[in-house]
Order: sequence, then structure tokens, then C-alpha cells
Amino acid sequence: EYSVDVTLPLGTSLETTDNLVRQIESYLMSLPESDLTFALVGASSGFALGSSGESEKASLTVVMKPKSKKTVDDMVEEARRNISKYPGAKINVTKQEHGGFGGGAPIAINIEGPDLNTLKVLAEQVKEIVKQVPGTREVNSSWEEGRPELQLRINRQRATAYGISPSTIASTVQTAFQGTVATQIRLAGEEYNVLLQLKEIDRQNQTDLKKLYLPTATGGMVPLAEVVDFVQTTGPNKIRRENQTRQVQVTSQIVGSDLGKITGIIKERIQREIILPPNYDIVFAGNIKEMQEAFGALTLALLMAIVLVYIVIAIQYENLVHPLAIMGSLPLTLFGISWSLLLTGRIFDVSAFIGVIMLAGIVVNNAIVLVDYIETLRSRGMERIDAILEAGPTRLRPVLMTTLTTVLGLIPLALGIGEGSEMNVSLATVVIGGLTFSTVLTLVIVPIIYSVLDDLAVWTKRTILRKTGVTLEYRR
Repeated sequence: EYSVDVTLPLGTSLETTDNLVRQIESYLMSLPESDLTFALVGASSGFALGSSGESEKASLTVVMKPKSKKTVDDMVEEARRNISKYPGAKINVTKQEHGGFGGGAPIAINIEGPDLNTLKVLAEQVKEIVKQVPGTREVNSSWEEGRPELQLRINRQRATAYGISPSTIASTVQTAFQGTVATQIRLAGEEYNVLLQLKEIDRQNQTDLKKLYLPTATGGMVPLAEVVDFVQTTGPNKIRRENQTRQVQVTSQIVGSDLGKITGIIKERIQREIILPPNYDIVFAGNIKEMQEAFGALTLALLMAIVLVYIVIAIQYENLVHPLAIMGSLPLTLFGISWSLLLTGRIFDVSAFIGVIMLAGIVVNNAIVLVDYIETLRSRGMERIDAILEAGPTRLRPVLMTTLTTVLGLIPLALGIGEGSEMNVSLATVVIGGLTFSTVLTLVIVPIIYSVLDDLAVWTKRTILRKTGVTLEYRR
């Protein structure tokens, strides 16, 4: 799936927006890869049910056919090229993320502080920096100034003289133009709200607003214009707040680049080029924040996996030293992971991290097969070096068979074959690279680690027994 957000100039009618959306929808459905579309006119993709909506905005979601020849990324690029030509329309095409970090922008930067005008200036500076970083596109700001608004500024001196409170003014205007639920009635067992407000013909413009009358403390009536000054101005469409702090958010999509790398460049430039006033802050949110939180949790999961694998092997062998030789195969996967991602041009994301956790339980199998056979041969009276030389060639075939079955089974997933497989290509790539590389090195490195640890264990025992006057006979 991918989404198309359309923004027309402020004040554009719902009909005009709908006509443009129908044209875009018609083009998108003409593409052979498109299965169905869903359009929402009068709201952007961040629209929440029950909110007011905006007539100049619209959002479309396009669902692709299963087993399409083109990927979602290909369709996003094609849609960008062909629907960005409509004059006066600002169109963003983004890939829908599933199983990842939600549907927000990959890069989201929150500028926080008390004054909206200062936030606007800082947001423009951040926006320009993000635009200049390679790999970013469709850089937007949540600040959208220009929507006409009529402010009612209360003349407190005159309002006090008439005995009219600000809450009375606010409730009167709200009742007249937005309506207030006066009571409820029950018809045929159903309850209905009775909304009290002016007729539609009497609440069309500023002139109608000025005709409103307010009750005074003495029981009389006074025109609204007598205690209120009407000021026509423009203001932001929405004011964002988080933890009671005002903020403006700058967002950006990325293409063909590492999210972590781009974020690092943006952070460095912001710290170098922007001087923040007191009580203002710039906070990185979006997918990068979620990725950092996910990486923290996955790091803990990886450590737990390594510890549990070691405990299981130690219990099985009834030995604390030889399991360390088996665990020595784990660091070998790092070389394969790095090279596999580098050669394929893929990034180390959460999916890849999950692949690393999988490797913690997979790669030790080959080392277990090798070390277990070495121990078996030594228990039969064979010298250590002879047992190692015998175990390598003997266990080569089962080790290779175990690795090949896993690698061959993951190749279709690594190539992105199949519907929805795109989200797991990094996982498959990491497992294939790490397992292949560790298998080759396991046959060489693990016996070396085994020998070193075995010598260390013997030396430790001899040192302890020497102090007790006991001699330890040891065969290599």
C-alpha cells in the first residue's frame, strides 16, 4: 500500500478538492498494479474521526494487487512523477509501513517553546537544513499559516460596565453559530439531542455575528459589537502541544538512504547552525525515536538469548569451559552480517536486529556438532590434537548440510519474492550472511578457542592442586 496526500490553497471548496481527487484516483486505478483505492476528501492522512476536517485537503490510499511485478517503492516513484503536475496542488506520496514503526514520517523533528512566532522561525531554519541533506524529500512543517480567522477581542472596560463576563460572550457566540444541546427528547424509544442555534441563513457572515445581543446584569440587551472588537487576521490551522508545551513539527520522507545516517547529519547541522533561545528545545521524534527504543529493547533480548543459550549448553555438558568455545562462534557472525548488508545495500533495521537474535540460537548448532564430536573422540582415548583433526573432516558434511538447508530456504525471502516479503528482506540477509560466514570460520576458529580454553582449564586445575600437593596427569 501507499498513500497520496493532497493539499490545495486555503479556502478551496470541497467540490474543487473532490474533482481533483477524482482525477488522481482515476489515474491511479488505470495502473495495472492498482487493486483498489480509498479516498478521504476534506482531511489529510492524519485526520481523526470526529475532528473538523479541512476542505482543501484530501488523502488517498492505494492497495496494490498481489504478486505485482513492480514493488511498492517503484509505484511510489511512478506516482510522484505523474501526479505532481497538477497546478497549485501540493502532493505527497508515501509508502505505507506495516509491521514497522506505524504510519508516521521517518524523520520528525519537534521544535518546542512558548511563543508561536519564534517556533515558526526556528521551524523554517530546521526545514531548510533538512532539505539540504541528501536522501530527504517532501519536507513539510506542521505550521500552516494563512487560514483567515475572525478574532473577538473583548473590551473589558465596557464589558465590566454592562456586567457581562467573558464566559457569557463565549457561550452566546457558541450557541448562535455552533449550537448547544438544550435538552433531549425520546421518540420511538430513541433519545435525540435538541440543538439550539440560529437558523443557517442568520449565521452566514460577520454581519450576522454583529447582530447578536448579549444579556446585561440589569436585564437589558446590548449588541455584541458594543463590548467586542472584531479583528480579521490569519493564524495557524492547528497548534500542536505535547506535555502542555507548544511545538511545531518538521517531517521528511527519505529515499535510498540509511535513516540513522541521515538523522545523524541533520542533528550535527542543527547543533552547529541553530542557536536556540532560552526555554526552547529541538527533539527528534518519528521513526528514529521508535527505532532507538526498539533497538534498546532488542539489545536486552539479544543479551538474554546469549545467556540462555550458554546456560542450556553448560547444563548439557556439565562443564563451564567448553560451552565458551561453542559460544565463540557468535562473534564470527558479525563479519558476515556486515558484509551481507554492505553488498546488498540494505540497512541494519529492526528486522535485521531480529535476525541477529535468531543467529544467536542458530550458529551455535555447528559449533555444538564439532565440539561434541571432539569430546566423544577424547573420551575414547584419542589425543586432543588428533581428535580435533579427526572431528573437522568428519563433521564437515553435517555442518554444511545444516547451513545449506537454512540458507537455501531463506534465499526467496532475501530476494523479496512473495507478497509482503519486503519487510523481512533485511532479516533474511543478515541470517544468510552471518550463518554462511560463521560456518566457514567455525571449522577453524572454534577448535583454536577450544584448545586455548582447555589448556587454561588444565593450568588452573594444576595451579590449584599444586597448592594442595596433588599432581595432575594430563594428556593432550
